Amino acid sequence: MNLKHLALGVVSVIIFTIVPTQAQNPTPPKEDTDTETKKKPRSTIVFYRKTNPQLRPQAPSRQSIESYYCDGTLYVEFSIPEGLCTLTVTDNDTQESDQTMFDSSVPSEIYIGEVSDAHFEILTGNGKTYQGDLY
Repeated sequence: MNLKHLALGVVSVIIFTIVPTQAQNPTPPKEDTDTETKKKPRSTIVFYRKTNPQLRPQAPSRQSIESYYCDGTLYVEFSIPEGLCTLTVTDNDTQESDQTMFDSSVPSEIYIGEVSDAHFEILTGNGKTYQGDLY
C-alpha cells in the first residue's frame, strides 16, 4: 500500500512541476494582417431579436450577431448560421431603404454606403427577424 502512495506522490510532483513551466511560456498570438481596417474608427451595431408583444415571453436566444460599421461597409458575423438573410437598411434622415442578401454561415462584408443615422433589419432564412440602429 505504501508503494502505491509513493508512486502516486512522485507522479503528482512531476505533473505539477511540468504543467506550470509550460504555462509560463505561452506561444505569442498571431499578428493581424487586417490592421488597416482595425485602426479606422468603427461604430458597433447591436442587433436584437424582434419579438411580437402579443406572444408570451421566450427563453433567451443563444444567437449572437457581431457587427460593426466602418467606411460605408457593414461587417456581420452570426455565431449560429441561420441561412440566407435579407438585410434592409433604412436611412432615418431621408427614409430611403435598400435591401441586400447575404449568407449567415460566413462572416460578411456588405457595402451600404455612407450613413450616419440608420435602422437595420435582418430577416433570416429561419424566419427570425433581428434589428439594430446606428446613431
